Amino acid sequence: MTASRPGPSSAGGAPHRPKPTQSPALPRGAWRENGAHGTNGINGMTGVAASPVQISFRVRAGGFQGFGGMPQLALTAAKPWMPLGGPSPMPMMEPVEMVVPQTKAEWIEVDDSSELVQHGFPSVGAALMHHSTMQDLFSSASYILYELAGEAMSSMTLTHDWEWNEYPYIAEALRRAGAVEYPYALATITLAPNKRKWAVGLATNGKHRQQTVKLSLALALAADADSLQEVIRNHPGFRELCEASGIFTGDARGPPADAVLLGPPRNFGRKRRRKWDDAPPPRMLPAPPPRPEGVEAPRSCGYKTELCRGDACPFAHGEEELRAPGEVKQEHVEAFKPAQISNGHAAADPGPGDECFWIELEPSEALPKELEGLPMEALVCSTNNYKRSTCSVDNILSGILGDEVKELRFIDDSEWKNLPTVGAALKKRMAKEECFTAAFCPTRSLWAVGVGMKGQTRWRAARLAICVAVALQQEEILEEPPDLSDYPNVLQMVKQAGEEKKKMLN
Repeated sequence: MTASRPGPSSAGGAPHRPKPTQSPALPRGAWRENGAHGTNGINGMTGVAASPVQISFRVRAGGFQGFGGMPQLALTAAKPWMPLGGPSPMPMMEPVEMVVPQTKAEWIEVDDSSELVQHGFPSVGAALMHHSTMQDLFSSASYILYELAGEAMSSMTLTHDWEWNEYPYIAEALRRAGAVEYPYALATITLAPNKRKWAVGLATNGKHRQQTVKLSLALALAADADSLQEVIRNHPGFRELCEASGIFTGDARGPPADAVLLGPPRNFGRKRRRKWDDAPPPRMLPAPPPRPEGVEAPRSCGYKTELCRGDACPFAHGEEELRAPGEVKQEHVEAFKPAQISNGHAAADPGPGDECFWIELEPSEALPKELEGLPMEALVCSTNNYKRSTCSVDNILSGILGDEVKELRFIDDSEWKNLPTVGAALKKRMAKEECFTAAFCPTRSLWAVGVGMKGQTRWRAARLAICVAVALQQEEILEEPPDLSDYPNVLQMVKQAGEEKKKMLN
């Protein structure tokens, strides 16, 4: 007789164990999260007590993978400070609000008869007023200007005008632009003999005025720059200031005209361009503050002696502004020199004054082959002469020599080794030894010398010297001087060179 296993209803059988509670059915692909503190459980089934670590897991209904048909589990250890099921998502960062500059450059224009235009500067320049909300950008003005000008920054000159009476034509242009009559500074820079820039900066404080005029000069250079991407990347806020001042901030260095397009053009960014095209126009900048009441137009405001209200005065006053009414106190800054060029320092005085002078070689000394068949005397010009000339020497040489300009030859002798006889003749007329460059014109049997400590400026001085020598020779031979009416400084140098030559020969 086979013994039967007692069922649940038998009296002597094992106690009745209820069936586990069935969870409601889930749709395929749904996830259920469950967890327990101190126990491991699945669908309410208790097990052996575990360490007090909160464990969360997810069971995907209907998803059986691998052997045995086990449900797909994803177990992650939850931190006590995290909500069950994983960390909460990070809040999204707010978009960076576009900075609208509180000031912008005004482009002022002076007459063609003004001193700036006569010395080769353009008639249009930038004028910028200082604003305290953009002090970080103003403090970086020197770095911005150096990135745009490079080594030519050493040729920058700066002059302050507190009463608006040093340069009346600039003061008139500022009044036409509606500028508040704060003290201003004028800055000039020479990038090349035919490329010069100037700008104006207005501020009540001397240090702020220097920063403002440098940033204004940087804007003037940015208007002609091929690319501003590096400057904009290094100095936040400069792009907005340029755009507010009407300067194109894109990259003007496009592909050449004969470039070959590889493949059909692709319309990348069409939606983005449409989005920007539909954007509303930028808001207008606020108008400059009005002139304080009771202040006359020709007078400057913001002075310690006129409008200062003691400790409550909003203006930051420098030492140069602590003066009596009507008193002019000059700053210790470099005077305005429109003719200063590139990156050379002022050379030593080569001879009497800053005028050209003549040298004569010793007949007893052996002449180098470069001087054979040429006269024994030569005209000498220094870098100071070239700075004072402020003219285009190439135009004069082309007008006098024509195609003979191609025959000009130059020999640079910085150590007096190539042309020792020329160095010995220079030593008789100069207080100290200077490097020189000799220029030769074989078609006219002329030669001249340019002296200076910088190679580039010395070479330009040599071109000026040969230019004056050729003009003087044409005047002596043809008894008809060349037309130099457009270059009065060179015409004066030709006249002085002729007088010095007569004194030397007599």
